[in-house]
Amino acid sequence: MIFTQESIGQLQPTGKRYTIRCERIPGFTAKVTTRGDVSLWHDMSREGRRIRTKLGLYPRCSVSAAAKRCEEILAANPKHPSGRKTDAQKALQGVPDPSAASDLQQHVNAFSAHHLPHLAPKTVRLYEAMLRGATARYLTLSALSTRNIRLHMDSLWATPVKANRMLAVLSVLCRYLVERGHLEYNPALGVRRYKERPKQDYMTDDELKAFGAALSAAHCGPAVKLAARIVLTTGCRVGEVSGITLSEVTSGEWCIPAERTKAGRAFVTYLHSDLIDELERLAESFPLPENAVSQATRRICKQLGMPAYSAHDMRRTVGTVMARKGVAPDIRSRFLNHAATGVTDRHYNVYDYAGEKLEVADMLQAHMAELGILPKSPHLENN
Repeated sequence: MIFTQESIGQLQPTGKRYTIRCERIPGFTAKVTTRGDVSLWHDMSREGRRIRTKLGLYPRCSVSAAAKRCEEILAANPKHPSGRKTDAQKALQGVPDPSAASDLQQHVNAFSAHHLPHLAPKTVRLYEAMLRGATARYLTLSALSTRNIRLHMDSLWATPVKANRMLAVLSVLCRYLVERGHLEYNPALGVRRYKERPKQDYMTDDELKAFGAALSAAHCGPAVKLAARIVLTTGCRVGEVSGITLSEVTSGEWCIPAERTKAGRAFVTYLHSDLIDELERLAESFPLPENAVSQATRRICKQLGMPAYSAHDMRRTVGTVMARKGVAPDIRSRFLNHAATGVTDRHYNVYDYAGEKLEVADMLQAHMAELGILPKSPHLENN
């Protein structure tokens, strides 16, 4: 099949995932999900390893743009006529000699043991994923060059956020290696980051009202519905909500342990009584997978014809509602458990803002109840 805007647009779901390969450009593929969503990819094999590069989602990423990107990837990975890379090409692209020892893994292991214990659990998972990709791609210290890191960034151009996170992790790793004499300089410092589009999506009151009505009738577990309501009434991060346990809730106060917060410190917020009753009934259903709430939210939004809001967009909605209701910026920051930025707040302010946060929680719960986000009774939903 030759890929064109028309041919890709005619791909239909079959009930199973399937992949179509382009006859004209090697490695250019289109993957169709069970729902009919089409993503464009480039697949290739190098040194016995499969390298898959996501080009983008169709039609947001056009076929012509994806084809051009495939040609750039192929041009950056030239082959010798014999089918093997020449010594000059290996030296240029940093491809290690197969006989060379794979010494990067042992340095990564030492870095992980030294650096990761001090990070939040979610950040640790990010580092582990990025480091696995780095060791698979670079193999040796000699392959860690500015040019190779730039090529790595180019392979992730369709996902700029992921590319920038990868660059940040590599920069910290290289700085660790420089400080211990394994590298002469940090090659990641010369690589420019991609520009990220600021996330500004949030639900309006009309959308919240429609979402609340649809949430009650949605075909998802009651624990997922409860988690979504907790996010919308507390503004907590979905990872914090997904791991909630009944032992963390006392007299309406929910104390989130430090190991589950982004800031790495315990945080107290307040739950509506109806939500606590629901939690007592559904306690055995927690913890939830972190993506469960976002997946359910996107399905509901798609059914309603709204933008595909995520669980973090709901947290942004809470911050927007507080601003519209006149809550002071510093109180909004404390309610959302953002890290303090000023020297005074970081080192000379130990006030817990409990009274102010309780007042905001009451206001927010009343507002969400008016919009139908809170159930009318603790046992409203039995599905």
